[in-house]
Amino acid sequence: MSCYNRPMTTGSGLLEGLNPAQKEAVETVDGPLLIVAGPGSGKTRVITHRIAYLVREYEISPFNILAMTFTNKAAREMRERLDRLVGSRSDALTVGTFHSFCAKVLRIDGHNLGLDTNYSIYDADDQAKIIKDSMELAEIDPKRNPPRAILSMISNAKNKMWDSRTFTKNADNYFEEICAQVYHHYEEALTRNNAVDFDDLLMKTVQLLREFPGVRTKYNDRYKYIMVDEFQDTNISQYQLARLLAESHQNICVVGDPDQSIYSWRSADIRNILSFQGDYPQAKTIALDQNYRSTANILDAAKNLISINGQRIQKDLFTDNSKGDLVEIREAYDEGEEASFVISEAERLVRENGYKHGDCAVMYRINAQSRALEEACLHQGTRYRLVGGIRFYKRREVKDLMAYLHLVYNPNDDVNLGRVINVPPRGIGAKSMQQMGDWARSKNLGLFAAMQEVAAARLAGEDCPITITKKAATSFADFAVTLEKLIELSKREKVVDLVDRVVEKVVIKEVVSTVEVPQAAPITLQVSSDWTSGIRKKTFEYMKQEYEKLNPHVNVDLLFLGGGGGSTYVGYVGIVTNLMVAGSGPDVMAELWFRPEEYHIDLGPHLGERGLDKDDFWWIPDYLQDNNGAIRALPFGTYTSAFIANLNLFDAAGADVPSKGYGYPELRETAKQLRDPDKDQWGFERGTGPGWYGWADIMGGEGAKWYDPKSESSTLQIATAPNGNSVQAFSDWWGLVYKDGVAPNPAQQAAVMSSPRLSRQKLVIYL
Repeated sequence: MSCYNRPMTTGSGLLEGLNPAQKEAVETVDGPLLIVAGPGSGKTRVITHRIAYLVREYEISPFNILAMTFTNKAAREMRERLDRLVGSRSDALTVGTFHSFCAKVLRIDGHNLGLDTNYSIYDADDQAKIIKDSMELAEIDPKRNPPRAILSMISNAKNKMWDSRTFTKNADNYFEEICAQVYHHYEEALTRNNAVDFDDLLMKTVQLLREFPGVRTKYNDRYKYIMVDEFQDTNISQYQLARLLAESHQNICVVGDPDQSIYSWRSADIRNILSFQGDYPQAKTIALDQNYRSTANILDAAKNLISINGQRIQKDLFTDNSKGDLVEIREAYDEGEEASFVISEAERLVRENGYKHGDCAVMYRINAQSRALEEACLHQGTRYRLVGGIRFYKRREVKDLMAYLHLVYNPNDDVNLGRVINVPPRGIGAKSMQQMGDWARSKNLGLFAAMQEVAAARLAGEDCPITITKKAATSFADFAVTLEKLIELSKREKVVDLVDRVVEKVVIKEVVSTVEVPQAAPITLQVSSDWTSGIRKKTFEYMKQEYEKLNPHVNVDLLFLGGGGGSTYVGYVGIVTNLMVAGSGPDVMAELWFRPEEYHIDLGPHLGERGLDKDDFWWIPDYLQDNNGAIRALPFGTYTSAFIANLNLFDAAGADVPSKGYGYPELRETAKQLRDPDKDQWGFERGTGPGWYGWADIMGGEGAKWYDPKSESSTLQIATAPNGNSVQAFSDWWGLVYKDGVAPNPAQQAAVMSSPRLSRQKLVIYL
């Protein structure tokens, strides 16, 4: 089958260094092709060289070539090689994972299935939340039916191209019937939320191509040559996807090896590669038999082991490498003994054979196996580096668990107490912790003992002995009670059982008593903005999405009113004001001026409720706190002022050139030094309008506050209503203009800025 007039070629640099089987695979262009690639046989080289061969030798447009693999890493490696082989034209190639390809298809054509282009892709955490909600709707007990197991069954069903109705019809036992019920609610939830999970990306794309011939024809016409890597690990939906994409031309090349199929646990179906020739009778099969990676003894051992498998394509691997050392088989009693042997063997190689520790690598199948190996390294004093994961004892959840166990053993451990005081979240902010710490130290108490005092006062119906908010006092008391219960449990339970209790009752969820706290009722939060388009609108939309993920019971309703700032801003304020007067104003108003009557609110406790601290916002200590440390405002965002300076004029005036640590006070004094009226030389130019807006960053840089604690009002309108601790900063800069004449005043500014003063060395510093 041919789609192009093929030019005759006598050879190419792309074929150099290839063995006969590799060369044949690269030169086979049209029709279905099965490449059975044994381990270490150079399959990635064959794939990339074949694609480059299509482009360079047969002049096939890269736009018409699709290459799919399984992992992002493999896709990146393939892309990097093709960039070198094809050059700039490689940008037109479609190279990626199955899931990334399907995600793009659904963005473009998913509307045929009722899927909006802005659909969300739910990760494992999102799925877990929906599964729990769906189980509740189906009245399924999560203690008897693990949510993870149900999600796994749903995933398997989707990989078989089963929706919830089909799954219900094919359910063979009681557990599958339960899963089908949950699947129904799970499916509805995804639809309501305009969302898909990773399995949906495949299933819905296959559904799209099956049910809409026009869409299928479009992608058949575009992708005339398709290559699939690691074909032995494809599941049913992935196989169907590849077949549908190649339906009209059948120029499909699959590369794999049934002997290397390792993903059956995620629904990979080895029968796909075994039945390829049956589905494509005209398919050509090429075996890459030469191994370039392993020694002969390793290869022989692998061949003898796999030979007993009846479901495989016969191939006779060989290598020109040396025999090498014999393969040793060691049997270990448990994972601890196994890990100890592995690390001891690495130490022996270093000690007796002159290897370095960096020459030794240990590979394991799943991340859970790293724990035993890490413990063996720690026990034997072996330095190690974990690649592609987090050290077991450095993982946040493990550290939290260990902190609780430390506290149970030693309640006076304030360091570990500080770590877990908000695990799970209790709404205890940094300010409350500071107040508790100060009071504890004044009474010569540890933090836990101080919290016990608070709990005792609450139990006795007495006033809290510390001046803190009622909410903080309650949270401290609850934590003290929780820790007391764990301490009592530790006296009669084994450590293993205690760990289970901590994980179940503390780390996963807050349980002070046996009473379960009901979920918050769903609410709608209206948020208005005057930005109806552009990046600011997109930012609000992204914030809505992320906020709803963290607060599933809240639906954010965005109201885009007005025209995006500037002259239309007044209109926006008017609209919002009218809505408020009518009693239907939004709950949150973005882009409005600060209102003085709202500045009495300390935002610190609200940050604590969300697991945040003022240190998470680096500009808060300098700008938004009052003299007592209370946080009076949070910015929507921040920006950096950039100044242009003529450094030659600095030298001429004998002024210090700005360096690290140079701030607004230095700038102000330098500007005075640089002003020379005789030369018509201005020292500084900055927006000199009468309002606060052009001066806010300068005043903040001078150490001014944006809040006056005495009047409990904003100092932002400093030009028209000077008050509070911003007065001096503003006066200093205002004096530069009207008293010292260092910077042009508003009347002079237009004339100064209308001419190229900077290029004529007249304006020294300019924002």
